[in-house]
Amino acid sequence: MSADKMTDDELLNLIESADSDAQGYATLLKSINDNNEDFYNCAPWNEQRGRSKVISTDVYDVVEAPQPAIVRMFMSAKQIHKFKPRNSLNKADKAEADEKTEYINWIIRNQNDSYRLYTGWMKEALIKQASILTYEYCEDEEVLEREYEGISQDEFIKLLMDLDADKDTDYEVLEQENDEDGISLKLRTTTYKREYVVSPVDPDSFRISSTAINKDDADIVGHDQVVRRGDLIAKGYDPELVEALPRSTHLFSGTYYETATTTNDPANDLIVLSYRYPKIDYDRDGIPERRKIVYSSRTVFENESFNHVPYAILSSVIMPRKAIGKSLAEVTTKTQEVKSTLLRGVLDNTYEVNTGRVVVNTAQETNVDDVLTNRHRGIIRTKGDPRTAVAALETPFVADKVLGVIQYMDFARSQRTGTLMASQGLNSDGLQDETATRFSGVQDEGQEKILLIARNFAETGWRELYEGLAWLVSHCQNERMEIEVLGKPLTVNPALWRYNHKVDTEIGLGSGSDDEQASALMTIYQIQRDLLANGAPITDWAKVYNTLNEAMRTLGFKDTKPYFNNPEVPEEMAQQAIQTLQAQLDQALTALEQKNPLAEAEQIRAQAKLIETQIKEQSVAQQKQIDMAKLVQDQNQFNRTLQEEQRQFNANILTKLNELEMQYRKEITNQVPKV
Repeated sequence: MSADKMTDDELLNLIESADSDAQGYATLLKSINDNNEDFYNCAPWNEQRGRSKVISTDVYDVVEAPQPAIVRMFMSAKQIHKFKPRNSLNKADKAEADEKTEYINWIIRNQNDSYRLYTGWMKEALIKQASILTYEYCEDEEVLEREYEGISQDEFIKLLMDLDADKDTDYEVLEQENDEDGISLKLRTTTYKREYVVSPVDPDSFRISSTAINKDDADIVGHDQVVRRGDLIAKGYDPELVEALPRSTHLFSGTYYETATTTNDPANDLIVLSYRYPKIDYDRDGIPERRKIVYSSRTVFENESFNHVPYAILSSVIMPRKAIGKSLAEVTTKTQEVKSTLLRGVLDNTYEVNTGRVVVNTAQETNVDDVLTNRHRGIIRTKGDPRTAVAALETPFVADKVLGVIQYMDFARSQRTGTLMASQGLNSDGLQDETATRFSGVQDEGQEKILLIARNFAETGWRELYEGLAWLVSHCQNERMEIEVLGKPLTVNPALWRYNHKVDTEIGLGSGSDDEQASALMTIYQIQRDLLANGAPITDWAKVYNTLNEAMRTLGFKDTKPYFNNPEVPEEMAQQAIQTLQAQLDQALTALEQKNPLAEAEQIRAQAKLIETQIKEQSVAQQKQIDMAKLVQDQNQFNRTLQEEQRQFNANILTKLNELEMQYRKEITNQVPKV
């Protein structure tokens, strides 16, 4: 078996072969998606000249109806997913899971224009077969030039010191002038940006094997992206290779993007960059592996082993053994066709009844021009009996009967999608006879279907996004980072993550509305207080805090710190203890002031001084405990880092020894370091 790796040409030929199947599947999905989008936009459909052209808005209504509930569930202050420790008794496992939850949630929430990004992602999944996000670790350069005029010497020194302290920014002084008004200078800064970017993928450009059960099972997954030529250079790609790329056109969503720009600036030319994640035997060892290939016009820019498919795929209706499901729009298009036909018939029938037609007896020499000219108080000239010369042609009114059929179609649609208002599913003639239980039942059925869609979203695309970003962070980030979570700093170090956690879904569980959940949590809170009052050991104040914290999140509060102290945070509990002692001091002083001030002055001062001393001593003691806890935490962190560095050093030494032994074909030393 050969150990030679594939050449770029062999690799691209293999990708193009696998792409042909994915391209055919993408073309099929595009035809369905375009049809769904036309129905959502109420595009012209089967129009006939002289007839009604009204379009029913069923697909639009079905897509928009669940939007408020879905947006509230996913974009509120509540967490969507939590990483679950494999062993809840293992403190390191639990601490890492909590840290991972906070960090990944922070990355997701802090994307640029995150609200538009995620609401658009979910809305597109209601219209099209699938909606896709991709995520990547980006290292870009941002070059800016800025001018300063009339700044003082101190301001100049501080500016340069701040730039020197920023390890992610380099600067160059382009111009500098000193005069009596101060210092004028021109700076060029180069900022090296390292960030995790979540971005939408056009479904028309997405590629996945037609037989794939899920994204990890697919032979090939990928997408095409239109980027500027200059952006490729900013990514760090070879400028010579980028500049040699030909200008081209590419089709996305029915629109051609021309690479030539109005400014004729080659840096702004649009280039089609292809990302592919095939499962291939690149090194010809007989075992296929997942790789990341980034190329354009048969020029390969990236080719690396990448044991992950960085896409999060949403479908509102999950299909068995299919990576791509169905959309609400697709199951509603037929209803819209039928209702549009019925509505057009109703309007045409109403128009014919209102305008009417007449029968003319030409044997009585009726003036046909008078009949054809329809004007107020106009006359019709005829000979003989006018009752037999001109008569109205009766058109039966059937709109009332057709409206009953339309109501049935609405009810049938609600059975499929759950997006119809409850009252529309009831019998309008006997509405007064319907019971509250029946009304509530129809409403609950609709809510359950919306909850099912939310659960589908949470368990597919959102789960893939959380777990995928955790994988990306653990493989790309080797340094500590400090973030702010709920107003408090949190230091994370993904280099020390060593547990493979799964996520637990926090929403779409059918546990009722936010008000119902908040009410249930307050009931739990009351039970916990009763248990604590009776000395029951099955709860504690930390669990009470968790209940209150979850209730605040349910009510939409992002930060509970202004309202409650966390019993597990020593700083917050120390502050509470100081306030308690201060209250005791104030109470004692108030009580003493009510007595004889002359006789007991010394006693008042002594007691006040004693209480004040106790407050200071307790505060100092608690601060020492806090400092000691931080010291122990820092020492543990240092020990773990030192152990990891020692392990890596030993591994490098072992590798070098093995290389030397293989080179000289003899054992160099028996003292091999332990890894």
